[in-house]
Amino acid sequence: LLVLTGCGEEEQGGLQGASPGPDAIVGGEIDQIELLYDDILAEIDGAVTGPDGAELGAEFLIDNQIRALIELNEPLTTPGEYTVRHVMVSVVDDRVDDVYTFTYQPDAAPPQLVFPPEEESGIPWLLWTIAIVGAVVIVVLIARLLRSMRRLKAPGDEP
Repeated sequence: LLVLTGCGEEEQGGLQGASPGPDAIVGGEIDQIELLYDDILAEIDGAVTGPDGAELGAEFLIDNQIRALIELNEPLTTPGEYTVRHVMVSVVDDRVDDVYTFTYQPDAAPPQLVFPPEEESGIPWLLWTIAIVGAVVIVVLIARLLRSMRRLKAPGDEP
């Protein structure tokens, strides 16, 4: 299983992993493709095309809540680039319509589990900045409140 980054434009319900995955060079006997999503599947469909551009016989199945399998009618035998088009609709009507390619070379290693690096979105530093500024404001307000309370309780200021 190769976990993906940057596949498609969807933010929610997106493809999180595939075996074989995008841009992978894989070998061995490949008679199914596994797709892993980050949302609960309601429908799955698509197509797999071979190096010659012809569509392969395949059945798209929902295996469990977030995993779909593409069962190929025959194992891959022709070396070259394969294209996987997948269309997923989640139970909350999010739709992912995406395409990726992988290369089949019979003598290459079978697909392996790979975790992608975290993508920097810019939000974490913003959240830290807001939290630090908020904490400073709270400390300043508490200090002023304590100073005001001390002035009110100072001995000699009572009537």
